[in-house]
Parts: sequence; structure tokens; C-alpha cells
Amino acid sequence: MVRRSKRKLRRLSRNFPVNVQTDSVDILPCASIPSPLTIPMSELPKIAGRTPVKVSLEEGKNYAYCTCGLSENQPFCDGAHKGTDFKPIVFTAEADADMHVCMCKRTANGPRCDGMHKSLPEES
Repeated sequence: MVRRSKRKLRRLSRNFPVNVQTDSVDILPCASIPSPLTIPMSELPKIAGRTPVKVSLEEGKNYAYCTCGLSENQPFCDGAHKGTDFKPIVFTAEADADMHVCMCKRTANGPRCDGMHKSLPEES
């Protein structure tokens, strides 16, 4: 159990599923996606960008979202992940629509941006 102030709790709740109890917070991991905080730095994807990119999707078309950050065709996969444990997220657009696609590769809602880029450390 981690004790946090209400201000810190609000900030944490933007990035993690939380179980709020009177004066404490249990940080609950997402079942299907490991938290970037628990992955060794050598296994984190490369940050391809620090803000999402707006892409226009075509209904019925298949897309392969890059999860490794190595693709030269961001935000889509070009096979640069070969030799790593990363695999693209393949999806079919259900309608003609614009989508804000994650470029930091830390989203828990890939390929959609969930705001995790806001918690990235400053560039050095």
C-alpha cells in the first residue's frame, strides 16, 4: 500500500487504475499490459514522439500500429521490431475517422493516446 496526498492521488489516477480508500491508494496493475514502471529500461520501447499524432483512418482498412518505436513509418509498423519482443497492434478501422495515435509508446490503450506522454521525464 502506498500513502499519497489527495493532490498526488488525483495526479496518479490520470495514469493508473487506482482503488481509493480513505487515506491510502492501492495502485492496481493493468492485467494485460505491464506498467512501464515495472519494465527494465532496456525493454521499454523507443519514444518516437512526445505528443500524439492525428491520423485519418479509412473504414475497413487494416493498420499495424508500431509498439517498439523503431519504425521509420511512425506511427505505423515497418517491421523494424524484428529481433525484439515487440509486436505491432493490428486493427481494422470501423469507420472513416481521425484518431490521435500515441507516439511515446507508453499508452495502455494502444494505439490511442491516453496521455502517458504527460508523465514522461523531461528531455535531457
